[in-house]
Amino acid sequence: MVRVQPTVPADVAHLLEKDAELFHFFKQNGQINKNQFLNTLFLNYHNTYFSMRKEIGQNLIEIAKKSSATIDDSLLHDLVLYIENKHMTLESDSKGKVLTIQINKANNLAYKDFIDTFSNQYASESELFKRLFVSYASLPLNQRERIIFKTATDKILEAINLHKKIKITRDNRDRIVSPYSLTTSKEELYNYLLCKDHTHEGRLMSLRLTFIEHVFILDEDIELDKTDIHYLEKTRLQCPQFVMRPNDEQVKVYLTKKGIANLKKIYTFRPPILEIDEEKQVYTFSCSQSQAERYFTKFGSEAIVIEPKALSESIKNELFKAYKDYNEYIKHGLESLKRNKKAHNQSY
Repeated sequence: MVRVQPTVPADVAHLLEKDAELFHFFKQNGQINKNQFLNTLFLNYHNTYFSMRKEIGQNLIEIAKKSSATIDDSLLHDLVLYIENKHMTLESDSKGKVLTIQINKANNLAYKDFIDTFSNQYASESELFKRLFVSYASLPLNQRERIIFKTATDKILEAINLHKKIKITRDNRDRIVSPYSLTTSKEELYNYLLCKDHTHEGRLMSLRLTFIEHVFILDEDIELDKTDIHYLEKTRLQCPQFVMRPNDEQVKVYLTKKGIANLKKIYTFRPPILEIDEEKQVYTFSCSQSQAERYFTKFGSEAIVIEPKALSESIKNELFKAYKDYNEYIKHGLESLKRNKKAHNQSY
């Protein structure tokens, strides 16, 4: 088994380890499986990295032609490296950290092709892998997620283009879905498959790409009516993490002065405002109930959901559970709290 040990900036090493955790690369004992993650990164990204360098070189040649200049291979390589360094910000203030990647047998051919392609351009294999990893780390999170889950991404996008249903595996369960869009949140964090789940009575769903284990394209046309498309498109535009469904209503919230200030500060998952009653300090939002619950619970008592009543009741119940847990801990300690929660969970 081939082993490569590139030295990368410490911040890049930290990002790679964090990505392995975010994208759920774990061993059976719960530890992060760094080697499997790095192998997946290499396999799914090395061709893209080669294409990026090739494109830079071609652009430089075109620029040179316009000025009647010529660029030999040596100069072209030096220029590409210069641009690559600027793009990837290789000059990092953080100290270097050695990574170890043991190339899996399944990746041996890709490894050989990768080394053969760049054998005359870099001083060592370690330098080449360093640049590969730093290039990956320079991309936003949503692009990195698509790279790591390239097979699923490619099949989902192909099915959407062909207007075909797909069978996906998630949580060890198969689902037949009509895919509508593979989209990214406004915060450019993760990717979400917006779809109609035929396995669950045609329920509209938002599924994070990381947790889709397998994708198989079926020879069946998608089934999305005008109502489905309306709510899936609304979800795509507003907040892909939380799917909008036909039974979702507008959400009205009473905000204190501090709550109004928090509304301007807390950006993540913030729903769009439809209407403001300044006299009553009541804001009307366009969002799903799940998004409203996730967002406004951060405000504590500075935001009270007043409509729909079912959502008010749900949030009240969740906060009351938290109140009882804190009360138990303060009066009787952590072990008593653990016993109570264990007994409660076993009763369901």
